[in-house]
Amino acid sequence: MDLVKNNYVTPTGTGSTWRLNFSPATRPVRPYWEEINEMAEYMYANKTGKIYLLYSGGMDSEFCFNLFLQKGFNFTPVLIKLNSDYNQHDLKYATDFCESKGIRPLIYDVDFDHFVKSGKIVEVAESMQCAGYQIPTTMHVASQLDGFIVMGDCPPYISPDPQTKIWSFLEVEYVWSILKYFKNNNVEGCPWFLTWSPELLLSYLTDPIFVDLANNRLPGKLGSNTSKVQVYNRGNNFKIVNRTKYTGYEHIETHEIFEHSNLKIFKEQLMLKWGGLYKEDYFSLVEKLKAK
Repeated sequence: MDLVKNNYVTPTGTGSTWRLNFSPATRPVRPYWEEINEMAEYMYANKTGKIYLLYSGGMDSEFCFNLFLQKGFNFTPVLIKLNSDYNQHDLKYATDFCESKGIRPLIYDVDFDHFVKSGKIVEVAESMQCAGYQIPTTMHVASQLDGFIVMGDCPPYISPDPQTKIWSFLEVEYVWSILKYFKNNNVEGCPWFLTWSPELLLSYLTDPIFVDLANNRLPGKLGSNTSKVQVYNRGNNFKIVNRTKYTGYEHIETHEIFEHSNLKIFKEQLMLKWGGLYKEDYFSLVEKLKAK
């Protein structure tokens, strides 16, 4: 199964020259709930091995969790524990959620201090050209799982220009290093589950809540993150609660380990090489994605 359907979106360049190139959808799209249901069934029919869902406790992976559960999929949620208790807040929420659904998760312990001090974090980052220090740990765990790895990360994000009020799609280069890692390490899975196809991406972006945002019908909104829960809850009875999702690394940034040279290198060197930002007008991207 393709990591991204027919490579409909491909990155080019690095750093200041980094950009994304999109191919259009092959047909008119349906509401997102219908599209993601069809995608889930296709994935389940074409997966290799057991599904491991990397579950962070955030709304994106919780949506995937609920969908898989509703469809009766056999899957195991994987929770990453960053020792020593660096991400306890997220871990508790995720553990309690799994318990409430009667599913036992796999908790993967990572000695984060050792991961940093040993240089493993830099080794992984450089192998995948990643400038985000939060990503290598997740990729390391993904490579240790013998099955089909699903991630609910990276739903589309749009925000307005403070002066013009024109909304744009924004994406950062280091997130796309995840695809490189999967390819380079032969990791089977679906890291882009929520936007695996151009139909999914277009359907998500044209949900009524995003259309309202892009047309400035919701004054005061500074981005789409607080609105995506409406997309996830539309057409089903999930009732995912809109809440702040911690990265899991907030506490790390207040500890001594954050001053280690193997973490400083991300900001001082790697971000200069692979810290690109892609921006495109919302309406321009939507037109680009529409079936010809």
